[in-house]
Amino acid sequence: MATTKPIIVLVHGAWQTAAQWHPLAQGLINSGFTVLKPQGASSGTNAAAIRGKTYQDDVAVIHSIIESHLSAGKEIVLVSHSYGGIPASAAAEGYQVHERAARGLPGGIKHVVYLAAFAFPARELSLLMALGGDYAPFMNNKGDVIALGEGAKDALYNDTEPELANQLLAAGVQQSTASFETPQTFCAADVSVPKTYVLAEDDHALPPDAQEGMVKALNNVSVVRVKAGHCVHLNPEVVPKLVEAITAAAQA
Repeated sequence: MATTKPIIVLVHGAWQTAAQWHPLAQGLINSGFTVLKPQGASSGTNAAAIRGKTYQDDVAVIHSIIESHLSAGKEIVLVSHSYGGIPASAAAEGYQVHERAARGLPGGIKHVVYLAAFAFPARELSLLMALGGDYAPFMNNKGDVIALGEGAKDALYNDTEPELANQLLAAGVQQSTASFETPQTFCAADVSVPKTYVLAEDDHALPPDAQEGMVKALNNVSVVRVKAGHCVHLNPEVVPKLVEAITAAAQA
């Protein structure tokens, strides 16, 4: 059993980079946590680099950044946003504390936190399937990659400071089509360690009723409700509540 605070690993969503975690990461660091912010393989500005990358490539990134810490006996809390809930859930397979203990290994993932994230109730679902089989109007499908189009600001950043939202959109981060269309073989419903779901009640991208539906399909889950849009981690009024929820997950 780890005797120090668990390490917090922040798993970002689609069309984002690890840099967008800064406000939340700083709040957690100020609370005494070690925070890791891996850059996902399926998101980026270089279309050639992300082409064909699936959630499994994002899982590999998560595993690569936590392996040395697990070997040192550290416990991990995964915190995921939006699409990040898919690779975060899959990354837990075989890496949960009880699974590692059964193999005589130290450390492990002890808790998964979902911030307005996709937490699938069953295997063999893809993100595109969860969207009803069609890309949302603000998603510009270019074949191998998906860019953000008209309507993205309201969908993703409806309560983000306007100047920041404009900067993020201007960065031109794209998402691989493969990450949307590859079915998941290990999902949130398979995760047996405790979970926390932060439900964004003003979300314009992942409707609150859809979040409610996913929560109902999970077991061993605590729910925290916040008055915020999709990018809860970019709302300065909500960040302290997220730090509180993640701290509670770390102590559970």
